[in-house]
Amino acid sequence: MTDIKICSNLFEQDKMRVIDSLKNGKIYIYVFLRLLCIAAKANVNGELKIFDNEFYTPEIMSNFFSLPLNLITESLEILQKYGLITVADNKYCVANFDEYALENKKERN
Repeated sequence: MTDIKICSNLFEQDKMRVIDSLKNGKIYIYVFLRLLCIAAKANVNGELKIFDNEFYTPEIMSNFFSLPLNLITESLEILQKYGLITVADNKYCVANFDEYALENKKERN
């Protein structure tokens, strides 16, 4: 497990402002923040793994986040469109996870 950092200007970034302005933007941002936490827990370069060789699926996310599957799939599409996550072979990953990960104790203080 690793800690993550959220910059105070996260919601001022253009892509986050655009996402927030969408119909379900607040849900999309909530999903993104949950994915950041999952990636930090897995601590594998942003990969969204539930176990060693098993990745989170939209169905698992729907269950764990208590959100309808259609909102999860919409969220994943939007987050991918704006470059916040990547997907390859049905494996989701937080893009540029190293920007959010705290790498040493000095950063944590």
